[in-house]
Amino acid sequence: GAGANLRWIAPAAALALASAVVVGRALRRRR
Repeated sequence: GAGANLRWIAPAAALALASAVVVGRALRRRR
């Protein structure tokens, strides 16, 4: 159901956000 779906989406979104921050920092450090 929607609850189970949200249960997987929430941590996945948090992981994606963390990855975006790491990539952003790496790109800023290079330049």
